[in-house]
Amino acid sequence: MFNPFFSFVVTVILAVDLTAHTEMVPHLFGLCILCFTCKKKDLQSYFVFLSTLSVPKRNITNGKYLLWEHEEGRAYIDGGFRYYNGSLVVPRKGFYRVFLQTLYEIDTSHCVGKHFLVLSSFVTVYQQSYNEDRPLLTAEDTVICKDYKKDKVDYIKKSLFTSGTFKLDANDKLHVTSSHPDFMPQNEYQSFFGAHKCVQIN
Repeated sequence: MFNPFFSFVVTVILAVDLTAHTEMVPHLFGLCILCFTCKKKDLQSYFVFLSTLSVPKRNITNGKYLLWEHEEGRAYIDGGFRYYNGSLVVPRKGFYRVFLQTLYEIDTSHCVGKHFLVLSSFVTVYQQSYNEDRPLLTAEDTVICKDYKKDKVDYIKKSLFTSGTFKLDANDKLHVTSSHPDFMPQNEYQSFFGAHKCVQIN
């Protein structure tokens, strides 16, 4: 018999700071709560996600890593998580659910002379034992340019989502990278990143 589990958020969604080459105007990312129960061999989960406010910065990346707002407005981090310069630092060893959604808005002029575009978003983890970033999650989609050219569409929108549960160690660093960060508009409702720890209640 499995013991019941209570899955509680110890860090919350970090809204992507996507304001390069746009006016510096903050937008509210409203409160979003998702609750559900999964029952499998007496296993139950309860998830709560809080959302955040995106505040403009000059750059949307630190090197190859996407930057995220984590303090202003409704941004919220708890349970020992730390965030700095694109790194979300795991507080303690355990199982964590990690999730990422990214929205891409592509001007069809980028399709000129191309048959397709491949959009990719990645979550990687930097572990001291390996001393390098290792793949954790990947979301990918292909835009077939000719399908939009014939319809005379000006913009193409694609939203990618990925999530998974992983065993992580204390001080592991989670990072997000993108194949086309310049195609990501300033829209906190559709680009977010976070993790929460699954805690066993005896």
